[in-house]
Amino acid sequence: MENVELIQLLNKELAIEIPGKLSYAELHSQLASYINRLIKNDFDKLIAYLYRIDVSEEKLKNLLQQNPQGRCRQYHCHTDH
Repeated sequence: MENVELIQLLNKELAIEIPGKLSYAELHSQLASYINRLIKNDFDKLIAYLYRIDVSEEKLKNLLQQNPQGRCRQYHCHTDH
């Protein structure tokens, strides 16, 4: 899949606005920022997205505990530095 096609799909499915011509590294950076915002501000939306692509809630909890980035209030994954 070309970057442009992938970006169009992400914009549609995630209802976000990623510029149409990015390298994979730039796209990765943009997605990482978006996911980090979801972790901090809208964890329920992140869970819904991950459920759609069949990522288990338990796996997500484990990943967040291993890679501290913020707080997961309802899962008690206190990840402050």
